Amino acid sequence: MNRPSQGPPADPRGAALPAAQAAPAGRRLLAKKDPTELAFTLLLVYFFVEYVRPQDRIGVVHALKIGLFTTLATAVMWFRYGDRSVFRDPLIRTHLAFIVAAALTVAFAVNTFWVYQTTQSLVLMFLGGTLPATAFLSDHARFVRFIKAWVIFHIILGITAFQSGGKGPGAFLGDENDLALALNMAVPYAVLMAQSPQQTSLARNLYRLSAGVLIVASVFTWSRGGFLGLIACMGLVWLMSKNKIKNILIICVLGLSVIGGFSAFTGKSVLAEFETIDDPNDSTRRDRIDSWALGWEMFLDNPVMGVGVSNYAWRVGAYQMKHSNFDPTRQRVRGGRAAHSLYFTLMPEMGLAGVVLFLAICWQIVRRMRRIIRTRSDDPPVEAKLVELRLLAKAIIAALGAYLVSGAFISVLYYPHLFYLVGFAVALDILTRKLAGNPVSQPRARRPRATAR
Repeated sequence: MNRPSQGPPADPRGAALPAAQAAPAGRRLLAKKDPTELAFTLLLVYFFVEYVRPQDRIGVVHALKIGLFTTLATAVMWFRYGDRSVFRDPLIRTHLAFIVAAALTVAFAVNTFWVYQTTQSLVLMFLGGTLPATAFLSDHARFVRFIKAWVIFHIILGITAFQSGGKGPGAFLGDENDLALALNMAVPYAVLMAQSPQQTSLARNLYRLSAGVLIVASVFTWSRGGFLGLIACMGLVWLMSKNKIKNILIICVLGLSVIGGFSAFTGKSVLAEFETIDDPNDSTRRDRIDSWALGWEMFLDNPVMGVGVSNYAWRVGAYQMKHSNFDPTRQRVRGGRAAHSLYFTLMPEMGLAGVVLFLAICWQIVRRMRRIIRTRSDDPPVEAKLVELRLLAKAIIAALGAYLVSGAFISVLYYPHLFYLVGFAVALDILTRKLAGNPVSQPRARRPRATAR
């Protein structure tokens, strides 16, 4: 006699169990597999391609256009599995407003092609890196795994610096100043994760070793702006530390060791090299100051929206030649040359609109990370994880400090560093809120309006 088919067994409360729980063990494991794990892996590949840049090291890889494919892959994964509510995040909205403002400068640009190219680059970084980071790093284990990979990627860049005399693989990591900036922004992650009680003793020692390699590699670039950025990021790490006396002693000993070791190994005085920063006869210093002065004039003439993104180089020659003291027989025309400064790229190219949005991005990152640093929990397992997240929040602030200081001497406005920090900051904020029991998906309750009597 055939028995009637039965549904899934009921749980003690009388409710039917989900199909995945009623299924045999093998099928249950398959059903529980997280599809976003592949998305996370692709995100790691994306940042490997973006920063290690195998396409600039191996000719045949460059021909494969792997950068485009990894960007498309991570973007598709975000559209498939990402949370659209992230567009309600004020930091993401400010980032988008910056991209829109960059596109709108086409109305004032001499070279509209470079406005298009730069805006396209900003959009691709947003879709391929920033948005996927907000979705696929908002898990504690994944964020920590990502930071390990992030440090390793920069260790590879450090080794590249040693092999190539301080230069990077190419693109936005090509010259010594660019490479020093990237290495400086990675240093805080290694330094602060070495203090995490969640990490094993071996992992903490490897982070300490990684921090040493990154610091030495940064100094090895002989970038003066990079050296100032390194001091800034280490200074911020120290300011945010609890045991300031102990940490300042460690930093001093480490700094003296690096300076002494370099002087002995290279036969060049590190301090003598960096003392030329304020040398009035230094040609590089004079060239930068002249470029900044022309950028300031450009900003005063176009204060609202600027002359167009990536258009400083196309307008600077005209500003230089209209000066009465310009002598074409003795001076080289600056047309086609960069401003050599984040700030004197931002002001003349995007005007006050860009300045306000840029400052808003930086301020929101800092404010959000400070909120994470203040977050506590009475639940010991949750608090243990929050300790690590607070360290990562401090690392993001220190990385931003390195960017803002080193960027004063490099044209890095459209480099991806700041925009990826946006993704990291949003992901860390989402993760912290989840752990602290304040899910971001829940809208804030509105206070009832008082009714007139």
